[in-house]
Amino acid sequence: IKCAKVETITLGTFTGDVETVVLPNTIETVKDGAFSGCGIKELYFYDNISEISDDSFVNCPNFSTLHINAIEPPRYGPSNLYSEINLADKYDILMLNAHKKKVIVFGGSGAYNSIDTNLIEDALNENADEEEYIAINMAVNGWFNAPAQFDMMLPFIGEGDILIHAPESSSATGLMYTITMLPSFDNFTYNRTRFFACLESNYDLISLIDIRNVTDMLNCFAEFNAKRQDLKPTSYTDFPTEIKLFGVKYKKDLGWIDDKGNFALSQESRGSNVETGEADMVAEYITEESSQRLNSYYDKIRAKGAEVFFITAPLNKDTLELRLEYQGIIPGESGYVYFNRPSSIPFYHMDFSEWQESFDSAVEHYLECEVLATVSETFFTTKDFFDLDYHLSDDAVPIYTEIIINSLKNYI
Repeated sequence: IKCAKVETITLGTFTGDVETVVLPNTIETVKDGAFSGCGIKELYFYDNISEISDDSFVNCPNFSTLHINAIEPPRYGPSNLYSEINLADKYDILMLNAHKKKVIVFGGSGAYNSIDTNLIEDALNENADEEEYIAINMAVNGWFNAPAQFDMMLPFIGEGDILIHAPESSSATGLMYTITMLPSFDNFTYNRTRFFACLESNYDLISLIDIRNVTDMLNCFAEFNAKRQDLKPTSYTDFPTEIKLFGVKYKKDLGWIDDKGNFALSQESRGSNVETGEADMVAEYITEESSQRLNSYYDKIRAKGAEVFFITAPLNKDTLELRLEYQGIIPGESGYVYFNRPSSIPFYHMDFSEWQESFDSAVEHYLECEVLATVSETFFTTKDFFDLDYHLSDDAVPIYTEIIINSLKNYI
């Protein structure tokens, strides 16, 4: 008897007490409501699936774990499309050092580009007879879903570890104001599937994420999978070690990062160019709801015997002052409209000191952790930055890192 190949899971196919489902690689489509009111906890499927969404799982409160098996060739490896292609490499570094006492830096690109964990490691070990801490920079991108990244880090955090949370003060995702896997602002839609593009080389990390803590998980995968079909198939051996940045070629064994996860390339000052400004403080992102999400992860980290500290990524004081003065438009040849602050959160007419106080007050009131510095202590000027307002130049990285070191030493 020759059985027909099953390609589609239709509405209401799975109900009842089923807990684990493994879809064969013949499945191309999972319709909305295919899983309805059932006890599913984990799902296995292949990355050649073309249609699947969060709406495929209706009223499935225990659905927490995805296992994605790679059957398609990778598309993003050799494209070197984003510096965050090394996201999976950072987790390799964390896993290899899971048994050691660690300082872990986590945040967006402001922490990725502006904190040198080598300096932190040297400072905390300077009076020890042997290495006490290893410091790892796990920061990646301020648009990436923070709950997902916390879930991915948690299994490798242990007794005596220190986590430094250093999100940008305008990061809705880093401050857990939003938990979507599909972040999107006008004219910046390429970020929507960037997180999945950076995990293409290690889908196993996705299985560490409790998908109940995020939204649009399967929607994001489906959009990512559709977009990458237009890219040329490659192999895992094509992942780059030679990098071209602003017309200059670099070669690093781990690409964009060093062996502690830090941004490895030269970061020259951009000079007086204010028009590339991004800096903002959005105190409205630190709400009761968003802080409950953050504090729940801080609690999970402390439950493993680790400590949690908070500091905002470095900010450009010049840009902040201009942004207040011009209510969001940076003066220049055509002006620069900041894209990180949504229209639903307008600029309020208050002076610069009130703006700082509102952010620091929100941090103090809502976040349940030690704060390493006030937001004003993280201010720098335009000449201190590399390409964006959260990415310090080589000369300024040690200064910001020293702020963290000095504050940490007061607590340890």
